[in-house]
Amino acid sequence: YNKVMKNTKGFTLMELLVVIGIIGLLAAVIIGSLQSGRDKSVDAAIKSSLVNARTQAQLFYDKNTSSYGTTTSSCSASVGTVFADPTIAAQIVQVDNQNGSTANSISCSSNGGSFAIASVLKTDATKAYCVDGNNTGKIITITTGDAATAINVSSNCN
Repeated sequence: YNKVMKNTKGFTLMELLVVIGIIGLLAAVIIGSLQSGRDKSVDAAIKSSLVNARTQAQLFYDKNTSSYGTTTSSCSASVGTVFADPTIAAQIVQVDNQNGSTANSISCSSNGGSFAIASVLKTDATKAYCVDGNNTGKIITITTGDAATAINVSSNCN
């Protein structure tokens, strides 16, 4: 019996536990970095959707006798506003879904001569991406989680 045990090759329990611990640590680091990558991709999707909405708003402006429609500070698709355009409304819904549909995570404003749409970014609740009728598209520091603070009273990005 002793002869058989001395010739047996294998790992001790301690060696196996160390290897399992190292694998667990590496898995935790990798999963953490993947989440960061996912959030950055959501931010890129938000920016892309808002740029598409800005392009569609410019088409709306051209078709609507150089006007973005009636004044509003709501993202709802009210008749007569730029946000009633079906493509823009779909982009707003898409952005709202991308950023988690939390309260104040997206904000819209229009006054006929200009418009702005801002959305809180997934990677940083103190940053919003804002597009407006002046062909602006930029990241703005905001009050945490409140996209409305990215838009000024003239319906432009701050």
